[in-house]
Amino acid sequence: MNENGKGKVDGRIIAVADDPAVVRFTLHVLGEQGGFDVIHVADPITAIRRIRSEPWDLVLADFDLSRMSGLDLAEWVSGTKPELPVAVIVTRQIQPEDLALLLHHAAEVLHMPVPPMQLIAIVTGLIWRAQVGPHASTACNDPRRPR
Repeated sequence: MNENGKGKVDGRIIAVADDPAVVRFTLHVLGEQGGFDVIHVADPITAIRRIRSEPWDLVLADFDLSRMSGLDLAEWVSGTKPELPVAVIVTRQIQPEDLALLLHHAAEVLHMPVPPMQLIAIVTGLIWRAQVGPHASTACNDPRRPR
């Protein structure tokens, strides 16, 4: 990840989804409108192999995946690569205990529909915070920071 000359954050995102509507939406919004490098993977097991072997700035996963849930993937990533943020897309009502676990393991839970510009802003913030560290949100409010 880096910041290009226009102040925009670049990032490499692995999008794990097998729902065609979620795939189309995320590829269009984040890839075409947001300018991120988005790689789609339908199978979470393949995603795990790629997460282990390639550099990523964000994992974006659908909650409803075949073979394992987005919650399972978020738990795996948070336990294996805690520095890698995970955002999970939820397209239906989920059980409160699943939501509580998601909030523990994922950096963000996105309830669809999400307005495109809001999705771009959330993803940009997640990638930026992961790059600059855990105190990024307070660094912006630091009175010593030049304006």
